[in-house]
Amino acid sequence: MKQRLVVVSEHEGHVEWLQRAMGPGFDPILADASSAERVAQLTDAASGSLVFVRVSAADLHERCALIAGILALKPHLCVVAIGHEEEKELILAAVRAGARDFLRVESGREETQGAIERLLRTSPAPVPRSGGQQTALLCSRPDIATSCFAVHLALGLQEDAERRDDKVLLVDLGVPAADSLLYLEVEPSYTFVDAVRSVRRFDQTLIETAFSRDRSGLAVLPLLDDPSQVGDVNASDMLALFSILKGHFTHTVLNLGGLRSSGFLAQALSQADRTLLLADQSVANCSAARRLLDDLEERRHPIRDIELVLERYTEKLEPNAEKISEVLGLRVAATMPPAGLEMVRAMNSATTIYECAPESAYAKCVRHLADEIAGREPEAPKGFAATRLGQKLRGLAGRS
Repeated sequence: MKQRLVVVSEHEGHVEWLQRAMGPGFDPILADASSAERVAQLTDAASGSLVFVRVSAADLHERCALIAGILALKPHLCVVAIGHEEEKELILAAVRAGARDFLRVESGREETQGAIERLLRTSPAPVPRSGGQQTALLCSRPDIATSCFAVHLALGLQEDAERRDDKVLLVDLGVPAADSLLYLEVEPSYTFVDAVRSVRRFDQTLIETAFSRDRSGLAVLPLLDDPSQVGDVNASDMLALFSILKGHFTHTVLNLGGLRSSGFLAQALSQADRTLLLADQSVANCSAARRLLDDLEERRHPIRDIELVLERYTEKLEPNAEKISEVLGLRVAATMPPAGLEMVRAMNSATTIYECAPESAYAKCVRHLADEIAGREPEAPKGFAATRLGQKLRGLAGRS
């Protein structure tokens, strides 16, 4: 049976070149449109596992967005960039977008076949997707409140997990790096970068042996090294990893707080089932949050479904939740009370707010949100706001 592949190009000659170079065992199909949705549809129809995307300096931004969009829909596809220009920056941009390799158009048969055989051999095998849910956390600036929220949200999901046969994972890529470990009694040696590099041999045994767990059973996968390393992570491997993790964990909390690379964030968020943006009531924080949303929108990431969590929220302080929701164009998922003393106390004693202040308003509010995500529906605690305002975006220019 022929190996089918899809070619995204305006030139039929590229299909003819691939057919000559790869031989009778391959059947190139020219895409009739260059949208990510159409390319994904064609790969399904052709039962294909290879996609070739023509790139050039003239439309590099659009083609890189297309590559990222294809992989967001089909993380296990093997995408190869093709083109006449072998400029370093062009190739690097395509690879960062998720392309596994770059092939020069009119490369010889031996070179082309060798590259494709190598890519097919090293590509991760598709893993059946379970009902695993991923909740991603954003914050426009580095903030210890984000890592604290991520830890307690994950631990809230972990509560009663054994009885429900749930498995919970915290992936901490936030800035400052690995702050979540200050609350947990774990010393991981296996990191997020290690997991991405291991994606081609990922299985349950690796998860059981390499992933660290705290005493509650929460699995932890942090980024221990320089956070700038995430920019060098292969996008398609990362997307494949997130897809695989959804097959092994019921709930994954992905902390992306403080990261500013809109390209990386858009790729990471493409697998999230729910995205929460943490902000506070300061003008500076709201302005930074607006810029982050604008950057994501420029990357064609749908921001309308992102929800807002207001940290350190005080009802009598302006701007209030409704005004911030209006300015950012986001629904408010929760307002969290100030808990600075509890955070510092928990961090300094290497414990959690659930342990040192279990009856605090903060602990109750995070638990309530965790219950909502997990499908449990307890009565909302006093001070917890969960609203669906949904106003149209007006932008910071309209702020009074």
